[in-house]
Amino acid sequence: MALYDLTLNEIQEYLKLEPYRARQVVEFMYKHLGDLSKASALPKNVLNQIAGDPYFQTSLKLLKLSQCDNGQTHKFLFELNDHKLIESVLMQYHNRSSVCISTQSGCKMNCSFCATGQMGFKRNLTKGEIVEQVITLMRFCLRNNYRPVTNLVFMGMGEPLDNYENTVSASWAIKNDLNLGAKHITISTVGIVPAIESMADDNLPFRLAVSLHGADNETRSRIVPINKKYPIETLVVALKKYLMASGSRRISLEWTLIEGTNDSVDQAIKLSKIAKDLKAHVNLIYLNPTKATLNRPTDKNTALAFKSMLDNHGINCTLRRTRGQSIDAACGQLASIN
Repeated sequence: MALYDLTLNEIQEYLKLEPYRARQVVEFMYKHLGDLSKASALPKNVLNQIAGDPYFQTSLKLLKLSQCDNGQTHKFLFELNDHKLIESVLMQYHNRSSVCISTQSGCKMNCSFCATGQMGFKRNLTKGEIVEQVITLMRFCLRNNYRPVTNLVFMGMGEPLDNYENTVSASWAIKNDLNLGAKHITISTVGIVPAIESMADDNLPFRLAVSLHGADNETRSRIVPINKKYPIETLVVALKKYLMASGSRRISLEWTLIEGTNDSVDQAIKLSKIAKDLKAHVNLIYLNPTKATLNRPTDKNTALAFKSMLDNHGINCTLRRTRGQSIDAACGQLASIN
């Protein structure tokens, strides 16, 4: 368990504080991002208690910080208290600052193009370990005069909906305590149908991105093995339930373009039908090279033709520019063996 796993009542009991002092400690943790130099409202004895308590030290040990894209992309390699490894990514743009956060060390999903799945599954992260990644990257932005974090995507290591309770609890903490709007928090999934149904039942306000990558079951099952358990037809039903519950919140369909696998006209037409049925936005991205796959990214002309086919069918579609590829920080590249 990490510091940010504690509730207000647990902090009050642990530190033996009055309720108002416990609230000030929580303010130090979230509003001031755990920076003791900003905790002027706390008396010296409480500050000393926090500073000297190993429980109030970070549960993330930074092992390596890499950067590329002219210093606009940073990858953080963290070691957890039990020596498991995770990675987080910070991406600075001209009008926003996005963080890509992990929810597991490793992953069970074993998608064909993803290095994280190839490292195997180590364990779920706690709510506190998820939140502390965000705190750490926010503090990094503040100390380096970078643009403050405006967007968060759970697209780092792991399948967020395979760690549903901790991912959702962390999302609420990030929204309520770190004041990041729900529409700026995106939970991604490869299609864990029961968890998507839970998102609908719980009426969560966060955005949902679905890693589709194949528009028929034969193609998708080769790329995303969980499709054998939750085929496209079942997934679409769950997504429609989510749409009905969420009202105006739009689903994003993520599509990694893989040469000769899912970049054909036939796949584009089938994808258009799914996207239209779900009123979804489609995000296209070129396959990023990893040691885990011999597949190659679609060439530029084929990618543009694929996008044009979607455009011609009235689908709202974006062909994304890859960030972080040279430091293995791009989609599908995060992996640390231990």
